[in-house]
Amino acid sequence: MEFEALLTALLCVLQLSLGIYGFNVDIGSAVVYDGPAKSEYFGYSVALHSHQNKFWVIVGAPLSNVTNALDASDTLTRYGAVYKCQYTGSKTPCKVINIDNRPVNRDLVTLNNVPNVWVDLEEKSGQWLGGTVHSTGTNGKALVQLCASRYIYRGRPPSPDQDLQYRWLLGKCFLISGDLSVTTAHREPCFLESKGNNHYGYCQAGFSAEYTVDGYDVIMGTVGVKRWKGIHFAYVCWLWDGAVAYIVSACTPDQAVGFKSWLRLCS
Repeated sequence: MEFEALLTALLCVLQLSLGIYGFNVDIGSAVVYDGPAKSEYFGYSVALHSHQNKFWVIVGAPLSNVTNALDASDTLTRYGAVYKCQYTGSKTPCKVINIDNRPVNRDLVTLNNVPNVWVDLEEKSGQWLGGTVHSTGTNGKALVQLCASRYIYRGRPPSPDQDLQYRWLLGKCFLISGDLSVTTAHREPCFLESKGNNHYGYCQAGFSAEYTVDGYDVIMGTVGVKRWKGIHFAYVCWLWDGAVAYIVSACTPDQAVGFKSWLRLCS
């Protein structure tokens, strides 16, 4: 009993000395945002965002269905969605941010020696768009990054005389403008790299992602690289010979793997 009393006293002193405090959620005047119909996993990820004196809660719903941008009567299943819920002091409807609402890319190939067979070059159903959301908030350029870490790239079959098509779990992220209206760029750090278990075939880029405080540099976690050893990619923006560009580097926790790309325009 004496030991328990002493331990309790020490914990109390430690709490006071470190300034650890707790806060209650204001349930009396809380603003509650509800996801639209079929917005599966609405609230899985959340970020606060502001731009030009407007304030939003950005909410990921990574298993949502979305409406086909090319055919409003068609539903794209489990693509994932991200919603912007404007804060005005009272409850307002959340609106979807149109990011990836087009059907998968397809191509005509020869498969099993049969010419002109349509194949999907990618898989978006189950890509978990909105599984990761991040905003610089009121700092820097007030930008947003939204990721689909389970996006799958299939590509063309490697041989026309086989029924074989790979499935590379690459992942990707989308950079969104401060007013949440335009996709300014997308980042797929593993797309041009060597595939396979030992390389970059199962990156899952965007499993985690952030901007730096100034809003220029992008950091992305790629947990599946090199048999799930994992690395992170950094898109570092800099000024070179009068042009704004970025360097892409890949690092493990203990060492730099090296520059993966060089001198691309920042956006």
